Formats: sequence, C-alpha cells, structure tokens
Amino acid sequence: MSEATELEKRFDEVYGPAEQYMPARLEPVEQPALALRRFVDAAKLAKDVITKAGFEIEVAGRKYITARGWMVLGSMFGLTVRTTRIEHRETPTGKPQVVAYVEVLRHGTVIGGAAGTADYEEAAWRKDETWNARPYSHLVSLAQTRAARKALQLLLSHVVALAGYEVEELPEAEEKAKEQERAREIDIETIAKAIQKALLER
Repeated sequence: MSEATELEKRFDEVYGPAEQYMPARLEPVEQPALALRRFVDAAKLAKDVITKAGFEIEVAGRKYITARGWMVLGSMFGLTVRTTRIEHRETPTGKPQVVAYVEVLRHGTVIGGAAGTADYEEAAWRKDETWNARPYSHLVSLAQTRAARKALQLLLSHVVALAGYEVEELPEAEEKAKEQERAREIDIETIAKAIQKALLER
C-alpha cells in the first residue's frame, strides 16, 4: 500500500481512517495546469460576453450575473436547462408556494439538476407588501428561474468565481436583475453580436 499523503493524514486525524469515507483515492486530472488555464480562458470570455451583453449587475459593490447571463454562460459549455416538474404546495401558514425542478443536459445527457421555490411568505423578509399582490404566475416563473440558476451554479460556480462574480445571489440582487431585464429587453441578435465582439477582441 502506498504511503499516505499529507492531506490524507490530516483527514485521518480529524475524521478517522480515510478508507471509511473515501472508497477510492482521488487523482488529479491529467495536465492540471492546462485544465486550469482552459477554465481561466473560459472565465475571461464569459466576463467579456456577460459585460458586453449587459447581463451583470452590481449590488453593494459586488457583481452578480442575471438569469439570462447564467443561460448564456451555460450555452458556452453546451448546457441546456429544462423544467421537469412544477409542484403547487402551501407554506406552514397556508400561503401558496411553488416548487420547480429542472435538469441540466449536455448533448442530451442529464448531468445535473436543482429545485427552486417561490411563495408569498417572501413579502415579510423582502419588506415589500406589494409582493402579495403579484400574480401566481409570477411565483411559477420565479421558482423556475431560481431552479435553473441554481442548477447551472452547481456546475459552473468555479468559472463564475474566476470571472470575478459572486456565486451565491442575494435577494436584492435577484430583484435588481429582474428590474433591469424587464426594463431592457435584449434579443438574440444583441446577444450574438456581443459574443462575436468578445471573440474578435481576444
């Protein structure tokens, strides 16, 4: 049996024998430096595209990606998102709640997924009483958006972090992003031009 690495020794000290938790030793990818450079290049390109297409926002000095920005980023890696199920529930206080489930596919194969929720309870922590007056369809749409963003975040958070964006989104960032996207409709032509420009400038 090969000698334990320093990391494995520390794992044993804290958690007990590593074999109990790690059935197989994790080996680094071949040419890790090359793999990291590829992700850095992807992050730079993502930053260019997202900036030029107007898919970033700033809240309290931190930068976030809008829902559309996440979709564009996913497309760079050949990822598509589809909603698989919508559940209509109630919160403990009896208010309507929507839970949306999505899958992430790459070349037709499911490689990830997530769930997102939305409900009228949010009026309290948002300190926005108008939230209760929003149509139920808004909850359905918001739950799907949150699920899609979370699913892509689980797969691409390393690229987003390298591009200089926050991974976990604050509620106020989510709301600001929606306001921006409602006020500024962007069609596929604009997105295509932004991507083309970013590629030409590299």
